[in-house]
Amino acid sequence: MLKHQKYMDFICGNENADLRKDIFDVLLDYLQSLDSHATVLKKTFQATVRWIAVCSPFPDLLQFIISHDLFPVLEKRMCDLRWEVRDSTLEFIAQLTTALNVNSGFTEALHTSGMVPVLLSSLADTEGYVRASTVAAVGEAVTAYFHQAALERNSSLLVRQLLIAHNSSFPNMIFRMVLQFS
Repeated sequence: MLKHQKYMDFICGNENADLRKDIFDVLLDYLQSLDSHATVLKKTFQATVRWIAVCSPFPDLLQFIISHDLFPVLEKRMCDLRWEVRDSTLEFIAQLTTALNVNSGFTEALHTSGMVPVLLSSLADTEGYVRASTVAAVGEAVTAYFHQAALERNSSLLVRQLLIAHNSSFPNMIFRMVLQFS
């Protein structure tokens, strides 16, 4: 444990910003690679959540890498033909939003990046697992934006329209519960 703490102290030191960025670049390469297997992507998403937690004391770096590097990759992954990749991507977004929901920079980046409309469009995915993960991700996004009434109003309206148009029982039931408590 002591060895791990020394390593984290080294990585998190202010003088090691380049090292933090280099490590993130390796993770990003795996996320961007079209040859990455769905399992490799899922593990890379898990490592990325942990890595972002390490970088969270550095809000400028965090906001930059998320809005300029990570979100464009996530948007592409949400359009992947493999449902496992779309599902893992949505699970990652939910985990990331949960981990960073108190970070106003992240909340702003999520809102301004165009990710919320992409999330909402995933509610119409043909795969039930993907729709269920979308419900969780949208629920986390709505929670993060709870104080931003305009987004909540627009999201609720769009989601209600989608619920009327798509009558799949499980995702609708879960999302109705989310709407009821928001």
